[in-house]
Amino acid sequence: MPDLKAAAVLAGGFFAGAWLGTVVQSSVGAEDVPGERAREAAVAACSDPAVEAERCARRLAQMERDALREKLARAREKRGIDGAVASDAPAKKPRARARPAAPAPPPDPDIARLHELAGLGKSAFPAIARLLREGEKGPKAAALEAEFALLVGLNRELRLDALLSTDYPDEARSAAADGGGSLHATSDETTQLLAAARTEALEARRARLLHFVATADNPSVPALLDAAALVPAGGETDVGDEVVSALEMVEGSEAIAGLRSLAAGSSDPGIRRLARLAALRRDPPVAGFLLVSNSNVPDGEPLVTGDIVTSLDGDAVTRETDLEVEGDHTLAVWREGAVIPVRRRGKIEARGMIIALREDR
Repeated sequence: MPDLKAAAVLAGGFFAGAWLGTVVQSSVGAEDVPGERAREAAVAACSDPAVEAERCARRLAQMERDALREKLARAREKRGIDGAVASDAPAKKPRARARPAAPAPPPDPDIARLHELAGLGKSAFPAIARLLREGEKGPKAAALEAEFALLVGLNRELRLDALLSTDYPDEARSAAADGGGSLHATSDETTQLLAAARTEALEARRARLLHFVATADNPSVPALLDAAALVPAGGETDVGDEVVSALEMVEGSEAIAGLRSLAAGSSDPGIRRLARLAALRRDPPVAGFLLVSNSNVPDGEPLVTGDIVTSLDGDAVTRETDLEVEGDHTLAVWREGAVIPVRRRGKIEARGMIIALREDR
């Protein structure tokens, strides 16, 4: 009987060791070499008939736990190495959080009032003038002027009112005058602009008023002649050019007569020269090449602005390239109502254009 009991214990220990060995192997894995060796040693000890099955099972379970702890420690160590390698990579900068927008300051009551009045139409314009007058010397004068300059750029009626009324401060009237673009003034508005220009003491502002006359819709010949008379001699040449150009665009003989009157009697030399050329373009006395600049060369007689070259060595000039020839030549030149011969050598270096006789002449 003792032998049978020992055999049973041995058999039970053997089967328990085999089962636990399978569990340890499946849990720890093939790479757990120290754990495997410990398990084999425990199984060998359990094969001793003198060792009880329960004690053997407890030892095998303890060895399994130790093997799992060792594997876990190695896994943690490996993760630490991977983390160290990953930490060598440049870290991404955290995205900066957008700062909340600062609350808009409350609108200035005078600025708000200015916008309110501008939206009410022409009946409120006198109140705008008073508001600007009251703030003219105050701490908000510059802010009011800047805001008014924006408003007149958007509100044609307000701009025209500031141009014509002396109730506005000088800075406000200048802001209205200096705004870009044209007013496209009507006939009645043109008359009012001319009246304002006659009494305007500031030359720059008067020039702007005349600019609005010259760029009006369908300006009349008398209005343009009045505007030309108001251009200061030797002053705003650009305004004189605008007035003459506008007069040249008007159809009919009245405009041609107006150009000739300016060419003969304007007090501004620039207007006289421009009007003379415009009259020759509108109603050429002869066909040929009209010079719009002087051509002074040492080899031959000079040609002057307003000359019309009608022929070269007897051949009619019908193209600009006809004058681009070298050598000595005799030109037929119309000048101040008469055709005179002019001896020249080489090309004619002057700006000009080909003009032709009007078909109705």
